[in-house]
Amino acid sequence: MALLTRYAPTILRAFETALPAPGPVGGARHRPPRRGLLVWAQAVLRDAMGLPPAALVTPPPTPEQQVVAAALLLECAAVTLPTAHPAGTEALGVLARAIRTGAAPAPSPAAEARPGRPPKRSAGASVGRGRP
Repeated sequence: MALLTRYAPTILRAFETALPAPGPVGGARHRPPRRGLLVWAQAVLRDAMGLPPAALVTPPPTPEQQVVAAALLLECAAVTLPTAHPAGTEALGVLARAIRTGAAPAPSPAAEARPGRPPKRSAGASVGRGRP
């Protein structure tokens, strides 16, 4: 999508500017790392533009963090893209689809193996089993 390609750097700068500043050490638990959110936003934009995914160098944000980041990224795109351009609505739709389909690449095996992180459970493992 040509319009997203042209405005992607500006959208990403607006996204970065709108991210909350890192808080004190005690509040770090509740604030996602800015770098992880930026990498995620770049991955989403790359997917929306039809570019291959870049190597992921940080663990991805949690699903909850991605929801907030997705809203912020869409807001930044809506404010940045020219309102009078006929392809503006289409560009937002392409970006929304990239967010919805999970554009961010999977974390590297090193990120998955971080100490203290519980192993991922498969869908089968989370289904309750009835008593015989």
